[in-house]
Amino acid sequence: MTGVLTLSQISILSSDLAQSLTPKFFSGEVSRGDLRKALEHVQAAGGGRGVTAHERVKRAQAFEEQVYRFLRKTPAALELGNDVEVVRSPRDSLVPSDFTVLRDGKIVAAIECKAHRSKRHRRYLIEILSMAALRARAHPQAFLIVPDTWEDSIAELSELVRDLGLQAVAIAAFSENAGKYGELSIHRLSGG
Repeated sequence: MTGVLTLSQISILSSDLAQSLTPKFFSGEVSRGDLRKALEHVQAAGGGRGVTAHERVKRAQAFEEQVYRFLRKTPAALELGNDVEVVRSPRDSLVPSDFTVLRDGKIVAAIECKAHRSKRHRRYLIEILSMAALRARAHPQAFLIVPDTWEDSIAELSELVRDLGLQAVAIAAFSENAGKYGELSIHRLSGG
């Protein structure tokens, strides 16, 4: 089974290589170890583009954790006042989010983080914005926090927020390398 998964990973990076290795693997001419070496080779040849799903998940979790630590230390960065607290959201809620912003125990906003991603097609942006809009219907406000490296996508998301009249949705860019804990820049609709 692990050989088949390795072939699948190879096919993502090089379909030609996968096509040549597949019959050799199933005939026993190529071992699982040979497949692992081929995968490592094609990942290295691709300039590191072959990030495994496990690595993407780890990066996403690390980004989310850094945003969480930042917001716990500086909740005022959300521009909702100094009397708010950021906590992790329960995963079983109807419209899940990463974090919840509380004031006196009441929810005032939901926060979703989206980590670094090399390809951000318009469809993906619309999907994550749709979820943010659902969060804004379930709560007074919703934040979509993305890395500051998403520059073009932040502009596109902000345009979509404006064009769709989503006053309760704010797009925020998190800079991991600014300040002691990071820095947050919020993009809101005027008057929203």
